[in-house]
Amino acid sequence: MSLVSVITNYGQPVIVSDIAISTEEKTDEIYVPSLNREVDFNKLGSGKKIYSYGLKVLIIQDILCVTFAGNVADIKDAQANIEDFFLHRYVNVETLQNLFKEYHFSHYKDLSISFTLGRPEISKNTVTGRAIGKWETKEHPFFEKVISSGSGAKEWNEKFYEQSNLLQQGEKVFLGECLNKVLLTCAYFLWQEKISPENLLEGWGGGFDVAYYDGCHFKKIENVVFAFFSFDISKPNTDTRPQSFIHNSYDEKKLIIRYFDQYDHKTYVIKQFNDKIIDTSKIYSLLVQSNLVVSCVQIFNGSSKTHDFFIVNPKNEKIIFQTIDIDGILGIGIESEYENTIKTTIKDFLS
Repeated sequence: MSLVSVITNYGQPVIVSDIAISTEEKTDEIYVPSLNREVDFNKLGSGKKIYSYGLKVLIIQDILCVTFAGNVADIKDAQANIEDFFLHRYVNVETLQNLFKEYHFSHYKDLSISFTLGRPEISKNTVTGRAIGKWETKEHPFFEKVISSGSGAKEWNEKFYEQSNLLQQGEKVFLGECLNKVLLTCAYFLWQEKISPENLLEGWGGGFDVAYYDGCHFKKIENVVFAFFSFDISKPNTDTRPQSFIHNSYDEKKLIIRYFDQYDHKTYVIKQFNDKIIDTSKIYSLLVQSNLVVSCVQIFNGSSKTHDFFIVNPKNEKIIFQTIDIDGILGIGIESEYENTIKTTIKDFLS
């Protein structure tokens, strides 16, 4: 199974999905991007086992966003039909209605699909949506409505709701705030996977694919870094200790995940379900920069862990994270002011 979620957000929707493809059958060991190591799910106990990865959020002509959850064969068939239908047609309300007349997606036994169509011809923040299949719907005090499907739907809805409770009642919510809460929720689940791969046994996770509607077009949020640190409050004058970094970007429709830690680095390429086989000869540069960083800090007091703390850096012009080539050796740089911000925020959080 999987996770796909649509936060309607009053005409500025944010769409998120995991990247895992799972089965109940026996599987081979597989590298997990969030862990950067091979995992044998057969040894972890009962539950669904990840055997591959794919993107479940499809953007067509920048104006239609489609998500898929469920049986892999059904996803591939439905996606092929949708892409073929719009290959020589413009996407609009009329053609989308014609798609529904030609293809009765409800006949799939184990498939949930959502369609979100931007309507800039009406007004900037107007969309039309339709969901087919099994969805968990939750009314939301700040972001209007959250609909989610897949084995991760309940956990995602609960954690996203918990994150948004940090907002003040009556506070006006903008797209950026919704994206921040989505990224914080993604960081939480990535961290749970790092704690134990057993948290992947419901067959979802491994990484996240996030899209949003800016009022005119759907876009993927890219060049974002999930940063994982530790900090010992018994030594308040020391710096946070970096553990690992996950950098997400896109190459056309493919999600490029770069994993970095002090010992290793690896690049993962995640494609859409029906895209051609990945060109393994293509080399993606390890030299990247980002001004959008979501951090998880594991807080210790000596040898005892006390808290997991999350912080998101609102996107700005200043480079927060970058990798550097130092005489052939890959180095990682974190902007000093950002590190100081993390320490100050931790102290405020604990006081």
